[in-house]
Amino acid sequence: MQTKVVLAATAALIALPAAVLFFGDYAGYELKERFCLSVFQAVTPRTAGFNTADMTDLTSAGRAMTVVLMLIGGAPGSTAGGIKTTTFAVLLARCSAAGWTTTR
Repeated sequence: MQTKVVLAATAALIALPAAVLFFGDYAGYELKERFCLSVFQAVTPRTAGFNTADMTDLTSAGRAMTVVLMLIGGAPGSTAGGIKTTTFAVLLARCSAAGWTTTR
């Protein structure tokens, strides 16, 4: 169960921010460079904190997403900081489950 949650959360935390950065923040670069910058910048805030492009060039949404990725961090058992991907997935699942149920 934990492996499935970690892999699903990691895939989502790479794909979604990379898409946002690809279409929003790195529009001025060539296609290959946009892809590489987007994926790299979607992965590293959760682990190492490296950057290849100037962070001041990011939009407010890009900077906010980077902060959220740093808050979430890596998977359990890693040396990455943050609340961990499984904790984030459980919180997200609980919030979505609470939104679908009605209590009267």
